[in-house]
Formats: sequence, structure tokens, C-alpha cells
Amino acid sequence: MEAHTGTDVDIRILSQLIQYNKSKHLIWDGYDAKGKKKQKWIDGAVDLELHVKGIKKQGGLLNDEGSAKNIVIDIDRRGLTPAQIAAAT
Repeated sequence: MEAHTGTDVDIRILSQLIQYNKSKHLIWDGYDAKGKKKQKWIDGAVDLELHVKGIKKQGGLLNDEGSAKNIVIDIDRRGLTPAQIAAAT
């Protein structure tokens, strides 16, 4: 199971499906020497096209005025099968 290939993703439809607060987004920049994620919040909406193409690793702010319209599973390990992901949720 591969994610974020970008070639077969219709960004217009994706932007309609994922409802999030566009005031800021999370940028992920790998891991530090201790294995902790290097990430920070910056102003502006997620660039969905760059994200699905794997060019810019970003996360959306799902909380918009105290509520969210989406549930997201963040998978940081490669090689998991759909059954393993479903069993963990």
C-alpha cells in the first residue's frame, strides 16, 4: 500500500473531501538525532498538490473553532498492511 503518489489523485475532489482549518499547517522535516519528529506549524493552508506528490510533507489543522469534520490516521511506519492498520485503530 503506497500513499501520496500524486499521479492519480484529483486535488479538486480531495480538497472537497478534507475539511480543515486553513489558517496554518504542520511541516514535517524528518527526525532529529534522538528519533523525534522535526515539525513546526506555519501560516497558510496545506498545498495538497505538493503533499500528495510527496514533495512537501504537511499536515492539516483539523480543529476548526473547537470541532473537526475528519478523522485521520497518521502512519509513520512503512510496510504495514491494511489489516494491520485496521487492527490498530
